[in-house]
Amino acid sequence: MSGKSGSNKGAAAGEAAEVILDIVRQLRAALHPNHNSRAAVTLDSLLERELGFDSLGRVELLARIERAFDVSLPEQTLATAETPRDLLRALRGARPAAPAAVSGAIRSAAPSLALAPPAQAETLCEVLDWYVRTAPERAHIHLLTETGQEEVISHAALHRGAHAVAAGLREQGLEPGQTVAIMLPTSRDYFHGFFGVLLAGGIPVPIYPPLRPAQIEEHLRRHARILANAQVTMLITVAEARPLSRLLRSLVESMRTIVTVPELAARATPAAGETPLYHMSAADIAMLQYTSGSTGNPKGVILTHANLL
Repeated sequence: MSGKSGSNKGAAAGEAAEVILDIVRQLRAALHPNHNSRAAVTLDSLLERELGFDSLGRVELLARIERAFDVSLPEQTLATAETPRDLLRALRGARPAAPAAVSGAIRSAAPSLALAPPAQAETLCEVLDWYVRTAPERAHIHLLTETGQEEVISHAALHRGAHAVAAGLREQGLEPGQTVAIMLPTSRDYFHGFFGVLLAGGIPVPIYPPLRPAQIEEHLRRHARILANAQVTMLITVAEARPLSRLLRSLVESMRTIVTVPELAARATPAAGETPLYHMSAADIAMLQYTSGSTGNPKGVILTHANLL
């Protein structure tokens, strides 16, 4: 009996491994259609270095595996899994998916009162200004932490934080039209930083943060091509990256400094949050969106405020 049971478990593990490998192959082909997607993919292939899965690609990979097996993988899987074999191990510790609980949380977070959109607004910042005047304390963003806690950001809070960051950027010498990279996880600081760059007249260049703090140096080296291509002058990121400022300046000629959102906000005067710092038009660039650059030269797309609206 025990031998038969062990055989069944082995067969099940083998089937799960094949499903995971098939998902990896399909997603790799979709993400990198111009590269050799037929190269062998094994359980020990490195997801990032060999297969070209950046942070967003790994998120999609985990989502596909969860859908295929109808489970929720352990939260640390995204940060720790480096090979398909690691994903197979994580699958053993997965718990059954609970779609009803998730959908209920989303419904409860929805605003109770809908507002008509600001049809006359021509830029993202004009949209935010309109909401600040119309419903300043209304929830604009619901951030869900890894522990399931909810952090609410109102229109007014985002407006104040962004103006403080904008004032700090101008104090740092940012000129209208210059690019500023943002390498932060999804957080209050990220949104303050993104809108702060816009209000200061700069152009945000979002790049994905590393999955683990220990990867910051390697991550910045790999993304230096994006920063150089965008002619980035500043990088807004986490405090752990500050010691790499000198290295980054040696790799990116246009780079002047690395700063954090708290450092920028600390430079703002009380009056800085009351006056718009730069007037944008619909044709102004709202952001530069790049591919990962992990398997070739980075490719950027210019998105204006009109494009996004």
